[in-house]
Amino acid sequence: ITDRLVEEKKLELSENRYKSLFDNNLDSVFSLDLKGSILSVNEMAIKTFGYSKEEFIHQNPRDFIITEFKEEVSELFKNVLSGEARRISIQGLHKDSSRVDLDVTVMPIIVKSQVTGVFCLAKDVTKEREHVKTIEKLAYHDHLTGLPNRRNLMILTDNYIQKAKKQDFMIGVL
Repeated sequence: ITDRLVEEKKLELSENRYKSLFDNNLDSVFSLDLKGSILSVNEMAIKTFGYSKEEFIHQNPRDFIITEFKEEVSELFKNVLSGEARRISIQGLHKDSSRVDLDVTVMPIIVKSQVTGVFCLAKDVTKEREHVKTIEKLAYHDHLTGLPNRRNLMILTDNYIQKAKKQDFMIGVL
């Protein structure tokens, strides 16, 4: 009886750790069945996408991403079902129809050497991507006029010179 109580305590501790990792994760977490239906989501997924838990359950995650990525995601899901964890950068759809840039990690749930489901962790990187675009714009455009700056001119000039050399054209810069 003592061994059974010890095992039950270990199981309870393990379940509580899993629940804590799932519920308190700063990224969106989805658990899926083998058909790709969402079984559970955490609070961050609800905040990131704007849907309620009930709206997520039994849906396919492909319903929450933009069309350009759906085929790639389907292929990725097949690979994960064979036991491989994968990463992908995609854009999701918020309930308000805005796009959400995501870095997604998809991994198999393996129990007794069998894939029994899939976990998806989706990190919202929308703000980071917007910051990168702003930095790139500031690096190559004048901040007052928005016109291309000298650095941009040098890059464009070099590209045109290389293209002219390859196609045996002459160019001039005024």
